[in-house]
Amino acid sequence: MINYTASLRPVKDTTDTVKVGFRFTPTISVLAEHDQHLHLRGMMVLTWEDYRLSWQPDEYDGILETRLSLTSRVEELIWRPELVLNESVSTDFASFIPETTTVVVKHTGKIYWYTLANMQSFCSVSVRNYPFDNQTCHLTFTTWLYQTAQQEFYAVTDLIDGKAYKHYDIKHGLWELDITTVDVNVAAYECESCENQTQSYVHYVLDLRRGERFSHFLAIILPCLIMSGMTTVVLCLSGKEETHTPEFGLTCVLTLFVSLTFVFTKLPSTGQPIIGT
Repeated sequence: MINYTASLRPVKDTTDTVKVGFRFTPTISVLAEHDQHLHLRGMMVLTWEDYRLSWQPDEYDGILETRLSLTSRVEELIWRPELVLNESVSTDFASFIPETTTVVVKHTGKIYWYTLANMQSFCSVSVRNYPFDNQTCHLTFTTWLYQTAQQEFYAVTDLIDGKAYKHYDIKHGLWELDITTVDVNVAAYECESCENQTQSYVHYVLDLRRGERFSHFLAIILPCLIMSGMTTVVLCLSGKEETHTPEFGLTCVLTLFVSLTFVFTKLPSTGQPIIGT
């Protein structure tokens, strides 16, 4: 590509805005409750227009589209939108994007970037209703380099339900993704050098429901109910003679201690407090 500069935005006028379409279909890999880290994978699609990459199909044997590399090992080959994840737990907030990838370029200059994103984000975990709890995680995709007047996101879809999640036939053994809502907005940051400046962002809200609730009932709640019943039996036998009440009571205490230890290992070590909330 002759006279193409990848560092320049694809606009004819510097006051024009690059409209970037964004879509992300997440699937759950791991929700580390102790660390409050959410590991996600999924197909990410970005689309924008670059007039410098348009052509007339009649002049090139009727070719309507082609595939080009975004980057090489040493430099950028095509301008691409900047995209960062605000909730990323990595020091590199754009680390979920592959270094080398390919885009589809239409003859109109429309570019489609399909990539598999692999990210880890922070997710505040509340265990107040454990093991019948629902968790809400947030993903905010934005740009720190461009203002809204330079690069603006728009959502390709405003709702991703469980059908899109099940379409990939990937089921998590513990968590179920009930629904994902998407909204697009702008954020203003307070600083001396960025007055009246805003950044566009796409905000995802992930609602996670703990699955296999019957298994949790058998593993946690049912043993506690049995221990409560056994404790009642100990109280009833305490007034009778020739019974093994001390041994039976000690067995109940030890069993309850083991059960509580199992429950505590499942709870996150840091998170929203249960007592006083």
